[in-house]
Formats: sequence, structure tokens, C-alpha cells
Amino acid sequence: MTPRPLLHLPVLALAFLVASSGALAAQVVQDPAGTRAGTEAGLGPSIQYFSFSDGDAAGVESLSLVSLPFAGAVRFADRFRLQVSGGWARGSMERPGGATTELSGLVDTRLRLDADVLPGTLRVSGILGLATGIDGFSAEEADLAGAVAADLLPLMISNWGSGGGGGAAVTALHSSGNTAVALDVGLERAGEFTPSAASPAGYRPGTAFRVGAVVDQVLEDGGKLSLRADIRRFGDGQIDGENVFRSGTRTGATASWAFPAGARSSGLVYGGYRYRSEGTFLLDLDPRPSQGTVILGGGLRTPAAGGVLTPSAEFRAIRRDDGQDQGWRIGAGTSGEWQAGGAILQPGIRLHLGNARITEGVDSSFTGIDLTLILRRDTGGSR
Repeated sequence: MTPRPLLHLPVLALAFLVASSGALAAQVVQDPAGTRAGTEAGLGPSIQYFSFSDGDAAGVESLSLVSLPFAGAVRFADRFRLQVSGGWARGSMERPGGATTELSGLVDTRLRLDADVLPGTLRVSGILGLATGIDGFSAEEADLAGAVAADLLPLMISNWGSGGGGGAAVTALHSSGNTAVALDVGLERAGEFTPSAASPAGYRPGTAFRVGAVVDQVLEDGGKLSLRADIRRFGDGQIDGENVFRSGTRTGATASWAFPAGARSSGLVYGGYRYRSEGTFLLDLDPRPSQGTVILGGGLRTPAAGGVLTPSAEFRAIRRDDGQDQGWRIGAGTSGEWQAGGAILQPGIRLHLGNARITEGVDSSFTGIDLTLILRRDTGGSR
């Protein structure tokens, strides 16, 4: 049996696109408690490295990503908040035999303007994606981009560029006693970009429609139960105006429990499930298998060394109905939080262990490490 590259899709030119077609629709209900006055800014350089035990089976010996994401927000005119996020990334993939593929550059930039039409009750948001990222991949670069977009690997970016786009969202908020509810509805239209350097054809992901809901319940002991659910549907993706791919509907739900853990510490446990129904390549009616993902995790926040430590662990398992390109991963590590002048420093380290089933009877275990350093500055007041 000839081994297949890690998470390789049937049509190479669309492999990266299909994996990241929901990038502009990934945002669900945000910040039900309201936004912070003033300004916020953050920079989060990270180094991530993954090594595969059977490079011939996976089609990859090692995969690394150096990323420099940034985000900022400013609150003005009392009811408005403008957010911007983006970054730069450099990926490297070593193949069996020693050949190496590299890709580096800016990712797309995202702007979001929130307007509190009725503070604490109704928020309207406008979203604009700027196509500052990369497109026009070679075949080798498309394999690298597809590996970075793989759901099983917790890499800091999911794509370098997706054509920008724009959209809008409406969030309704309601609280009564110890219960708060938020409902979010949004629509986003992606821009067009060129997936392959070998072809001038432009690809436009399908329009994304989402509905999300959050229910928070504060408990008598100061803890909180939360339930989050969302559904996302997509229009057909097009190449030069012709429908070529129909993405499956994505649904998910997550439940969490935050609780006091002693006089000065707190804990969090959570679990969730996400399901993506079968998609279809429309030109040859080749289906893309459905996929289910289970996520379980927890963490602790506790004072230490004049700051805060937040150890945590997570388990993730992915199953597809064709039994291929699936697997499991366990990640565990800790981050810290310390004041440094007018900034907050948050260094972190995380280790990963997992197994990827490339196809029936062909597996490769993998190990990984994340090193991060978040630099955050906040000149805002209280919520």
C-alpha cells in the first residue's frame, strides 16, 4: 500500500481551501457581559513543533510553525468597540527523504466593529476581512498549508489567506437574576483568491450563515455553569463562478463548569462535541466524509510567585465515517501571568501526544511542543 500524505484530500488544489472554508465564520457568541472601556493590545509570538514516528505513512517527518499573531481593541464614543487581529507566520514541513517545504508571510487581517445599540440588550457588528495573506500555492506549499489546517494539530493559525470578505452579526442579550442568555446570528461572504500558482482560476468559499447561543448560570458558591451551542451552514464554493464544492453543515455544543478551588484559586472543566456533515465536490460528486470531534479538558488558576499559574490539559478525538485522516491527541501544560511595568506577560509551555490514522491499517504517532509568550497591555477601566 502506498502511504498517503498526512490529511491529504482528493483534489490537491482544494485541499487547503476546504480545510479552511469556515475560517471567516468561526466566531460565535462573544463577550455577553459587555466590552471593556479604553484600549487593549496584545502580541503572542509562539514556536510549535511536531514530529511523526512513521514519516513514510504520514508523508511528513516533522512540522513546525513560528507565528506572531496580534490583536487590539479600542472603545470609543461610549457604545462602540473596534477590534483588529492578524499576524505573520512561517511554516516548515520536512518530508521523508529530507526534502523541506517552507512558507512564510502575513495572514489575513480581520476588523470588527461592535455597536451597543441597546447597551446590555442588543449589539450589532460589522466584519471586514482584508486579504493581506498569501495565495497562489505550489503543490508542495498546498500540502504544507493543508497540514497546518488539519483539525488534529493545535497550530496557532489555520490558514495564511482566504481572500478576505465581509459580513454582519446581531447579538441579543438578556439576564435575569443569576441567569444570562445570549443569541448571535451572523452572515459572512468570503472574498475570492487563487489557490494554485499553476492555475489563474479564482476560488470563492461559500457564504456562511451561523446561529449561536450561550446560557450562563451563576451558582450559589460563586461558580458558573455555561452551555454554548452553534450551527453553521455554507453556500457552494465557486471557481470562476462555477459551483465546485458544497461544505457540510457544522454543529457543536460545549458545556463548562467554573468553580472555586480554595480561597484564592479557581478551576474549570469542560466537554463538547462538534459534527461536520458530509460535503461534496460537485464536479465529480466525490463526497467529503462527515466528521465528529470530542473535546474534554480542564484547568486550574492559582496564585504563584507573585503572579498566577494556569495548568491545564485537554483530550481531543476526531473520527470520520471513512476511517481515514482521524486520530486523537492529548495536550498538557501550563502558562503564567505576571505584571511587568504597564504590561502583562503570559509565558506558556504545552506538550502534545497523539496518533493519526492516515488510512485503514496505516497509523503514525506524533509528539509536539508549544512555546508561547503573550504580551498584553490594557488601558481600559472596569466592565
